[in-house]
Amino acid sequence: MSQTALIVQDDLQHITLNVAHMKREKSCLEVRQSAIARTLRRMELQLVDCDDAEEEQSLQDLVENLSNISSDLETYRSNLEIELDKVDRGIKMLNNLPDQVGRKAFAAYVTEDTELSVKNLAQVRSYYDQVILTLKKLSDNTIT
Repeated sequence: MSQTALIVQDDLQHITLNVAHMKREKSCLEVRQSAIARTLRRMELQLVDCDDAEEEQSLQDLVENLSNISSDLETYRSNLEIELDKVDRGIKMLNNLPDQVGRKAFAAYVTEDTELSVKNLAQVRSYYDQVILTLKKLSDNTIT
């Protein structure tokens, strides 16, 4: 096997690891989406039973903000699914390229793209982890 073929094979392994990491992160974001949806349902039930106008406005603001966060997360998850499909197509294209030099360049591109996605996912998950922690604190203090 040529040196270029070995490099491409190493890149493919690296890409595969990145894709597996992206899929794990996607699963983590799905869990956070479910937690946000549960909290939204609880808040909406509280809103129906609320008698105090100030508390009702506060709850309404929280529901609106949380709905926006949930919508943003859903959009991000949808874009992540598109990204995973794109990477899958890239891997198939990479495997079908006859030119070793072209394969090496394309493998480097896909590797870099997936590495950037993994870094971005870590930041996104960290943000939603903070959202979940805030919701938990809020739930511990006010939501029954």
